[in-house]
Amino acid sequence: MSPIASRSVHDQSYEDCIFHIREFVLSDGTVLEDFDVAYRLHGNPKNPLIAVSGGVSSHRGITEYAGSYKPWWKELVGYDKALNTADYCILGWDYLGNDGDTFGPKDGAWPDHCQVSTRDQARLLKAIIDHIGYREVYAMVGASYGAMVNLAFGDCFPHLIQHLISISGAHKSHAMGYAYRYLQNELLDLSEHASLKELPGIQKRLAELSRGLAMTTYRTSNEFEERFSGRDEVIAYLNHHGREFASGRSLTSRRLLAKSILTHDINVDPQRFKHSVIGFEQDTLVPPHLLSELACKTRGELYLFDSPYGHDSFLKESVLLSRLFKTLLSESL
Repeated sequence: MSPIASRSVHDQSYEDCIFHIREFVLSDGTVLEDFDVAYRLHGNPKNPLIAVSGGVSSHRGITEYAGSYKPWWKELVGYDKALNTADYCILGWDYLGNDGDTFGPKDGAWPDHCQVSTRDQARLLKAIIDHIGYREVYAMVGASYGAMVNLAFGDCFPHLIQHLISISGAHKSHAMGYAYRYLQNELLDLSEHASLKELPGIQKRLAELSRGLAMTTYRTSNEFEERFSGRDEVIAYLNHHGREFASGRSLTSRRLLAKSILTHDINVDPQRFKHSVIGFEQDTLVPPHLLSELACKTRGELYLFDSPYGHDSFLKESVLLSRLFKTLLSESL
């Protein structure tokens, strides 16, 4: 384990680490060789392990910055918080193929035309857990794409998990959710292949439109109605997020993980571990009926809530999730 950064504040210590993998075979048969994997441990590594995985834009910096990337769940993870770093060791990690410090398209040796599946991400997470030295995971908490990865992990390594908590993510996409994501991905594909020489600016604009479309699926129509007073505000909001997206992370990485979502399909069965399924009534990407199907298949407990934030509720409803996490984790003791 090679530390690259560390910090300690009371019991909220963390350490960034890198380890090297000699060979890793993806589900599509592509062989990745000699690459680095980045993760962060929050809290004491002698405590029970909770692995936390978020959306496709998430990274190892759950409570603090990771490079230039902002913390994404600091309201829920930390000293004396729901995922308490005084009681647990919290694992955050960078997805394979993303723009963090784990191997991805930003690195020159990334192979063309390969595909990373949620099972591949789950196997990489298993490699991290093995490297740290844990023989089991007290709880796996996954939201959105992270819930998909954790379900793949549960299918591949059920004997390692005590409690799986799935938030706003399921075993497959439903038809409308697939349609939304397919259109977003098609726009990203066009952006990737557009000729800057022949069509100046079109590559960036297609990426912006892809993100704009995505933003309409993350929130609810009621939230938009209350938030914006007119059409100009709506357009400004979508264009702002589109420009931020297009000028930020690698579009190739975005396409790679978007396709990982499109191909996600896990045959879930009743498992030996406890499974808690959390969702929101207004989520159009992962609607209640899909989560109900998931909970039924795994014999898990289903928790559904109302929220104006739709799919983004896992990022916005920190008070609600904090209370629920404390209850669920105390039941696992």
